[in-house]
Amino acid sequence: EFPVIITQKDEELANLQQQLEDLLGVITKKDEDLVTLQHHIGDIEGSIQQKEEELATLQQLLAESQGIIGQKDQELANLQQGRESSAIVPEKYQEMIAEKEEELATLHMLLENSQEIITKKDEELRQLQQNLVQPESEEDLINKESEFKKMTFTQLENLLVYYPSICKLIEIKPNVTAKNFLPLFSHLDKLLQNWGYEKLGTPGEEVRYNPEEHQTNDDTIQPGDLVYIRFIGYKYNNQVITLPKVTRNFPS
Repeated sequence: EFPVIITQKDEELANLQQQLEDLLGVITKKDEDLVTLQHHIGDIEGSIQQKEEELATLQQLLAESQGIIGQKDQELANLQQGRESSAIVPEKYQEMIAEKEEELATLHMLLENSQEIITKKDEELRQLQQNLVQPESEEDLINKESEFKKMTFTQLENLLVYYPSICKLIEIKPNVTAKNFLPLFSHLDKLLQNWGYEKLGTPGEEVRYNPEEHQTNDDTIQPGDLVYIRFIGYKYNNQVITLPKVTRNFPS
């Protein structure tokens, strides 16, 4: 009978190992997606910085253009005033006035174009800032991390519940070939520890049955009876996720 059980356990362990490898693959993919997103954010931030520099340059040019236009307006006003005060305007002054008026019209047109360009640059800058992924709040990050851990735990719950008992069986019968899987479980222990999950009980531990702290399929077990923990439980953030499973006798 034991060889059959051992073979079944080997198959279960192989399946669980595959599940764990698949999960680690998903985690790796998420890490790669995060790196890609960070690179994308870096590119957007670089574009925003470039647009801000272009906008600053245009604003400086606009200020200089406005100064020149003010100067030309004053020159034109002086010429027009001189023309009005003289009944006869010499031809050379008429030409100067015409040139100044044409120059002033050109500057006004350039000013309008500059203002349009600045408006477009402002819009591009706002668009880039809107596209930039805003950092999530610390509370949102904590909630997402907690949800991810809970989802992962649910997917691995069977493995997490049964593997400590399998390890105990391997200690009792060291010739079991499943012993080769123990290094895999050590990594899983470290993962759970980093995530903050705590084990409840130890396989083979003798305890007094408490229905609020244990679960059993044996209806004859009453509160206060001596029982053995067959499969451990877990808690997270002081909240019990799954209770330890107990029996009257621990399998030898």
